[in-house]
Amino acid sequence: PREIAMASFTAVLLRTDLRERIGFLDESFGTYYEDVEFGVRCRRAGLTGRYVPAATGVHEGSATAGAWSAFSVRQLSTNHARLVAKHWGKRHKWAVGVARVLWKSLVQRRGQQAVFPMFPVEQAGPLDFDDELIHALQQETGFDTFWRWYFRLVRL
Repeated sequence: PREIAMASFTAVLLRTDLRERIGFLDESFGTYYEDVEFGVRCRRAGLTGRYVPAATGVHEGSATAGAWSAFSVRQLSTNHARLVAKHWGKRHKWAVGVARVLWKSLVQRRGQQAVFPMFPVEQAGPLDFDDELIHALQQETGFDTFWRWYFRLVRL
């Protein structure tokens, strides 16, 4: 087991006192990125998670609307913009721009369109994630095309 910044809700167990301390999911997200936003709030509060390799789960893809459906692409694109506006603002503008260009390219190859609506930028303080750890994990597990280009372009 090791400490992690945040966990995906694909397979997660939460302490019972967490809801009182952090709140729960931001319902404005609906589906997609709501777990990431929750993790960001936990991180801001100084909380971390634990990765336990022996605990496994299988995620078969999007059960919400189907992989690469117009709904899924729209929600992912919208909520990415919502998350960035709420927690990062303009600090990581280059990395966010790179991710959006790569996402749009990936989505277009699947016959869909990604649109990133504008949300008011909130004044939450910036988060510093361990980019070197993220890069090392990608190297260890194997980069897919998206992440390989992302890390090349943002120079990590």
